[in-house]
Amino acid sequence: MDSYDPNFNPDTYDPGAPPPAYNDPDMGYIHDDQPPPVPADPYDPAAPGVDAGVYDDAPHPGYDDDPDHDVVYGDDDPRYGAYPDGDVPHHVGGEYEPDENGNYGDGFDDDDDVYLDNTQRNQSIGNVQAKDGMGEVFWRNCIGCCTCLFLLCGLIILGVRIGEISEEDAKKTHVVIHGKVGLIPPPKDLAIKCTHERVLSEKGFYECEQLCEVADCCNYPTTLALSCLAGNDDECLEYHQHCNVLDLDTATILNPPPTPPASSVPEAPKDIENKCNIESLRTVPGFEGCVNDCMQAECCWKKDGSVHPCTSLAVCSGYASCLTMDVTDHVNIDINREIQDKCADSKLSTEVGRNQCIFACSHAACCFDPGATCPHQDARFCSQYQACQKIFDDNGQVIQGGSAAAAAAQIPVAPQFLDTACSKSSLDTLPGYEMCLGACTEAECCWKNDAKCLGESACDGYHHCVSLLDQGATSAPEASSIPAAPQYLAAACSSASLDTNAGFQMCQDACMKAECCWKVTSCSEKAECSSYATHCANLVARLDQTNAPVDAVLPEAPHDLDQTCAATTVLAPSGFSKCQTECEKTECCWKAGAPDSCVANSGCQPWAPCTVMNGAQDPTAAAAQDYTIEQVFDACLNHDNNVGKNHTSLCQVVCQAGTCCFDESKDCPTTIDCKVFEPCQVLHKEKATQVETACGGDDLAECVGVCAAATCCFTNDIAKICDITSPDVVCRQYKACEILYKAELSNP
Repeated sequence: MDSYDPNFNPDTYDPGAPPPAYNDPDMGYIHDDQPPPVPADPYDPAAPGVDAGVYDDAPHPGYDDDPDHDVVYGDDDPRYGAYPDGDVPHHVGGEYEPDENGNYGDGFDDDDDVYLDNTQRNQSIGNVQAKDGMGEVFWRNCIGCCTCLFLLCGLIILGVRIGEISEEDAKKTHVVIHGKVGLIPPPKDLAIKCTHERVLSEKGFYECEQLCEVADCCNYPTTLALSCLAGNDDECLEYHQHCNVLDLDTATILNPPPTPPASSVPEAPKDIENKCNIESLRTVPGFEGCVNDCMQAECCWKKDGSVHPCTSLAVCSGYASCLTMDVTDHVNIDINREIQDKCADSKLSTEVGRNQCIFACSHAACCFDPGATCPHQDARFCSQYQACQKIFDDNGQVIQGGSAAAAAAQIPVAPQFLDTACSKSSLDTLPGYEMCLGACTEAECCWKNDAKCLGESACDGYHHCVSLLDQGATSAPEASSIPAAPQYLAAACSSASLDTNAGFQMCQDACMKAECCWKVTSCSEKAECSSYATHCANLVARLDQTNAPVDAVLPEAPHDLDQTCAATTVLAPSGFSKCQTECEKTECCWKAGAPDSCVANSGCQPWAPCTVMNGAQDPTAAAAQDYTIEQVFDACLNHDNNVGKNHTSLCQVVCQAGTCCFDESKDCPTTIDCKVFEPCQVLHKEKATQVETACGGDDLAECVGVCAAATCCFTNDIAKICDITSPDVVCRQYKACEILYKAELSNP
C-alpha cells in the first residue's frame, strides 16, 4: 500500500488516467509515453536480465511455497524496491492493461484493486474514526503508543549490550561471536546492493562497501584477534561471494569471466577441513594439499577476479575451509600492529602475555626456521611478523619459559664502543677491562652462553663480550687460597696507573689479596706468588716513598671543596679558576703523574674532589667542540667512579659538554658533534628504545616497520619535512633509523 502523499489534490485527481510518466535512466524508464515496466522477478531464472546460475539451487520463496506465511516482503524486497513513490500500484500479477473504461487496475482478473489512491485512503481513515467513536480511538492510540515505547526500550537495551554480548544473546540476535570480534550475518539485500552494475556508480559502490565492511575480519588468519573466520566459515563465504566485486577493476566488471555451472564444482573432499586447518597450513605439504583440493572450486573462494564467483551456498559450503588457506598470506599493516602489541616486552614478561604472543606468531613460524620454506608467495608476509623473533631461537624453536622475554626486556642496546673496549689490546689494560666488563654485565645472558636469551635481537652487538670468557677474566678464585693474579694486574700496577687515584687503589686492592707474598712474614714459597711478585713490587716501592709523615705539611682542605670543584662548576671559567687555585696547594695528592706523589697519605683524602682537575681544560681555552673522540674515550676508560661526595669523575666532566646528545628533550647546537661523545653512553643506562632495539641487529625488517612513521626525518624534499607533514614526530627519537638510509646509499 502506498504512503500518504501530502501534496495530493483531490480536485484534479482523475482515477481513469494512466499512471504518471516516470523518467529515470538509472531505473530504465526513459519514455514519457510509456508506463513503468514490470521488473523481472529475481527469483525467476527465466526472467530477462537474471543470471540463471544464480538461483539454480536457491529456494524460490513465494506465497504457494510458503504455507506458513513466514516470508515477509519489506521495502528491501527486489520486487518492491524499484517502484517510485506516488499513486502507482504495487504490481504482483499480470501486465498493466486498461479496462474497457480506460482505467488501469492492478493486473488481476477480479475487480479488486490492490492499492488505494489518496482520496480513498483519506475517506477510509475518516470513516474509521467516525465509526469507532472517540473512546475507542483513544484506547487504540494509547495501546499503540505504549507498544512502540516498549519496543523502543527493548532496542535501546539491546544496543547498550551489543558491546558485551554473550553467546546466548548472540543466538537470539543472530550476531556471531568469535573472541572479541562479532560478525553480523549477511543482510538480505547484500546480493542486490553488490551487483556488478550497481558498484560501477559511486553511490552503489559506497552502499556495497558499507554492507561488506563488517566482514573485513574474515580476511585475517584465525591466530589473530583481528579474525572472525573461525566458526563463521559459512557467513564469511557468503560475504565473499558478493563483496569480492569491490576488488574488481572496471574492465573485469564490464566483461566478467563466464559463470561456472554448478555441476562443474565437485563435492568437497571429506578431509578438506583437516588439510586446510591452521596447523596443516604451516607446512609446505599441508599447504599444497589444501590448495589442490580447493582449486577444484576456486569460484567459491578466489578473490582475484580471474573467475566468476559461484553464488550457490549449497555448492560452496563444503569448501568454506579454503578461506582459511586463502587468508594465510594476507598482508595488512594492522597485522604488524597486533603482533608488535602482543609481543611487546612488557607483555612477554607475563605467562599470559607470552602465550598470546606465541599463539599469534605460530602462523608465521616458518619465517624464523632456517630449515623451513614458507609456502606464502608474498615476500611481505614475514616482515609483518618480525616482532615474533623475540620468542624464537636461532633454530626456529620457541624459547621455553617466560624468563627469556623478561631478561631480553632488561637488555639495553650495546654501546657503539663495545668492540673497541673489548678488544684484546684494551683488555690488557685495567681501564679497558673495566669498561668492557661494565658494559657487558648489562647483558650477561647474551654472552655467557645462557640459552634463556639466545636468539633475542636485543643481544645484537654483545658478541664482543665473548672476549671476556676467552681470557678467563670472569672466573672466581677459591676463597681458601691465594687467588690467581687478575689479568689486569700488570696494567693496574704500572707506573702510569699508580700515578692516578683509581689505578693506585686498584693495584693495592689486587695485591692485598696476596699480601703475604711480599711482606716480611711471607708465604712467597707458594706458587701463586710468582704472578704477583713483579707487579706488586711497584706498589711496595711507592708505599715506601710515601711512608714519611707528611701530614704536617698538607694544608687543611676547605669545607666546601666538593662544591667548589664539582664537575658542573669547573665547566664555567670562574669555577675552573677557583678550583684550580685551591687544589694547587696539594698537587701531590691528586695530580696524575706528579713525581712527588703523596697519594697514599691519609691527609690527601679531604682533597679528593681535586681529582676533577685531571684532564679538565680551562673553558676559556677549550670549548666542547675541541674534544676528540679519542680524548672522550680515554677519559671514560680511566674515570674514577668514587671521587668526592658527589662521585664526580673525569668522564662526567668531559661528557657534560655533550649532555644534549642523550637528552631527547633538548636540541644540540651545531657546534656539538654527538659522535664524539658516544663513549659517554657508559654514564647513561636508560632502557633501549623500541627504535634502537629494532635497528640494532643485522635483520632490518623490524627496523623498517618502526621507522616507517619517521620518513619525514630523512627526506630531501622540503615539502615533506616533519614540520609540514608530521609535526608530532620527534626526529631525535628515530636517530637509529639512519642505518636504513646509509644502507640504501651503499646499495643503490
